[in-house]
Amino acid sequence: MLLLSASDKNKFEKVIDRFFNYTLFYMKAWAETTADVIIQHDDFVWSSGPFMSPDFYRKAIIKRYEELWKILKKKNKKVLFCSDGDFHMFAEDIVKAGADGLIFEPVNDFGYMVENFGDSVCLIGSYVDCRDMTFGKWEKIKNDIDRTLSLVKNGKCKGLIFAVGNHIPPNVPDEICDKYINYLKENWYL
Repeated sequence: MLLLSASDKNKFEKVIDRFFNYTLFYMKAWAETTADVIIQHDDFVWSSGPFMSPDFYRKAIIKRYEELWKILKKKNKKVLFCSDGDFHMFAEDIVKAGADGLIFEPVNDFGYMVENFGDSVCLIGSYVDCRDMTFGKWEKIKNDIDRTLSLVKNGKCKGLIFAVGNHIPPNVPDEICDKYINYLKENWYL
């Protein structure tokens, strides 16, 4: 029903407005807490990117993020924006709206994110994908750790929280988890 309503922009904006008002209540509450950082998680795109007009995203969705985040910013909170799927085409808009950090999956090219946003916001991600970990592709994982660290060591990131795209599910073999953690610990020096 949600996607069906998205086919009519006017109707869908009414749906989005209800979500906005619902979320507004919680943002006002979070603004009054001692939490320093708030995560705004919205899976608003698909793996292949937006499923609606990019202009609609900017007008109807990202403008509402900005309004929500103003409440948090007035209380000196940091905002981390998180979304599954490919949102790279909106990353600049999201940062302009007030995000202090971006949490993203490998469908958003890590190099692109570093090049465009590494000097201005905290990035939470890497080239490492949980699917490679799940299927035990150690050489790919190792290479992706090295590619990530090479960008960080070159000073291209203001801040980085090294994260595995799609997180590490319970079906990743213990041997791969141990290799991943040990290799990262051995090589994470700046």
